[in-house]
Amino acid sequence: ETGTVAGYTNGTTFTCATATGTPVTVTDNTLTLATGQDVTCTITNTAVGSLVSPGSSAPSPVQRWWSSTARDWVTVPQHGSLPISSELSSYARTTTTQYYVSLIGTGDSDQVAVYRWWHPGDGDWIDVADGSIPDSRLVSYGYTDKTFQYFAWRSAATGRVAVYRWWSASDRDWITLRSGEIADSTLTAWGYTGKTLVAYAIQSRGSNTGYFTLGTPQSSVVRTSYAEDAYPHTMSVLDVNPARNPAINNGYRYLGYFGHNLCGGIYIARSNDLNATSWVEDPVAPRFPEDTPCRWAAAAIVEGNRIALVVNEVWDETITLQYSTDGLNGTKFGAPTTLVFESHASNGNPMLFQNPETGRYFLYWFRNAGDRYEIRAKSGTTIDGLVESGPADIGALVAYSDEVVAAPSVMYVSGLYYLAVETYESAVWRTRVLTSTSPTGPFYEIPGNPVYPSGAACVFQHVWGNELHSFYCRQNVPGDDDSWTLDHVRGNLLSPN
Repeated sequence: ETGTVAGYTNGTTFTCATATGTPVTVTDNTLTLATGQDVTCTITNTAVGSLVSPGSSAPSPVQRWWSSTARDWVTVPQHGSLPISSELSSYARTTTTQYYVSLIGTGDSDQVAVYRWWHPGDGDWIDVADGSIPDSRLVSYGYTDKTFQYFAWRSAATGRVAVYRWWSASDRDWITLRSGEIADSTLTAWGYTGKTLVAYAIQSRGSNTGYFTLGTPQSSVVRTSYAEDAYPHTMSVLDVNPARNPAINNGYRYLGYFGHNLCGGIYIARSNDLNATSWVEDPVAPRFPEDTPCRWAAAAIVEGNRIALVVNEVWDETITLQYSTDGLNGTKFGAPTTLVFESHASNGNPMLFQNPETGRYFLYWFRNAGDRYEIRAKSGTTIDGLVESGPADIGALVAYSDEVVAAPSVMYVSGLYYLAVETYESAVWRTRVLTSTSPTGPFYEIPGNPVYPSGAACVFQHVWGNELHSFYCRQNVPGDDDSWTLDHVRGNLLSPN
């Protein structure tokens, strides 16, 4: 028998005994009963909630810089592809942190994107909340180079601070300041006028990350590449054989599907230990009736006896679903069914997630159509339910940015859903995490972002008992596609920080 207890997902421990009081061994909350054996189990909820409420904080510090040559103030968040400190050498940083913001937006209607516009005649940048001044009007004023800055808020709330811009007629320059950063009377005495609300930002980031304590990463847990000039890149892991039946998965407990950084197909790795420094790799790829999927496999156990696999059938174009035809061995699959396809947009990086609270299945994926990067989701009471709406159904918008946001992975821990996504910031791959009380959001960035090592991308979060096991790729040398490794890190779900 298997099942869940509402409110006890994650952080549960079981203690079991026979009718005579003899203890029964429980491993990873799993026990084996002989025919006719009865036991009584008690359950203890050891789960610990997050120390950060979704939406109460933000990760990215914003700092103010001054160019005495151009007589120009510019406010720059430390994230994304925006200039980092070394690229602002002609400017002098005149403050520490002004306030905190997010790189990634959500479905919250109170959130607003802030852009920076350049006026070549004045030699000046201006910060403008999206929609507060029509783009056409700014262009008519002579502004160009609309550049995404960050996401902030439209309204005041606890923990937020107002952000204003002021105009200096003598310098032909706008300055962006948080409320109280410089007294209004002082700014007025210096000749500043036109105080205008831009948005509300987070005043203090706090000391908590909003995630969990991670251990020391293990590098290259899958080492062999079966695709020319490509490297192991992603891995989705299933617990298919807890009893270690020799007839299932070659006797191994865990089955991992790994893909490559290029379109090199899907392969299998096996282990009896999630913390193994090296998984046993199968040189024979899983068999598919049609073309081998390009890359990116995410798996789930269905009905306890077969495997559902979602893949990029064609690189960032077609997302398909297929079921294993050899049960939990997962080496042979039936015909694919298209889940998502658009001729005018990129769709990829699919991820399956079963909500432990409701049993509902969710498909998350990355979408790009133009200048915006999106994470989208659709769901069904069964995995087959994901097919019913048809491949043209692009689901609900979960997260987005003008910067690269892709490779979603969702887990549920103690009342919160954790969405991990990859970003590409100043030529370095990063991983950011967002949280929500709902599997479809709104999701908000945690204050500790980015929480995985520099260069980490394509994180697959897995929950087993009280532990988080994440498998991810890491580009150890920025820009060097020959430096990718497939790494693993374990986290303690009883130790939020």
